[in-house]
Amino acid sequence: MKNFTNTLKSSLNELKSIRNISICALFIALSVLLGTLSVQVTPTIKVGFSFLCNSMIGLMFGPVTGAVFGGATDIIKYFIKPTGAFFPGFTLSAIVGGFIYGIFLYKKPVSTLRCAIAKLTVVVIVNVVMNSVWLRIMYHTPWEYLLTTRIIKELIMYPIETFLFIMAVNALKAPLNKMNLAYYKPKHSKTC
Repeated sequence: MKNFTNTLKSSLNELKSIRNISICALFIALSVLLGTLSVQVTPTIKVGFSFLCNSMIGLMFGPVTGAVFGGATDIIKYFIKPTGAFFPGFTLSAIVGGFIYGIFLYKKPVSTLRCAIAKLTVVVIVNVVMNSVWLRIMYHTPWEYLLTTRIIKELIMYPIETFLFIMAVNALKAPLNKMNLAYYKPKHSKTC
């Protein structure tokens, strides 16, 4: 529990740095750009890749910062390119998603397995459960149809999104270490 509290405090302290906020703003801009490329398949299914930006903020700056900028990103994306009516439940989903990525990845050894588990947790909690509830409230869609189509979509997209997520994390390892950002750095063992 103490470790969890320290993680939250450390992540909260990341918000005190102008450099960190500027980097988060760049990720928000990139997320907005990727959001314009998303495809609305049906009223209840949208395919896009702006989750990558939210996950990177959680990775670099932790759960609190990931949650704050996840919510901010959702609101900004709605005002720039609205797709349907604004519903605060989706903002809550973005907040929870950023928080989950931060919990799993912030200052921890980043491995393929850890990335896959973080993505799976977001898929189950946010994409399937929370977003299905919000869509049910908004459109009164029958649960059977809603859950069936969303689960099929997530089963198809999970491996693709996980692969892209792992590629993005691996691509950012060297630049993050050079910029000395909050990113897990393994301790070098002393050799004789």
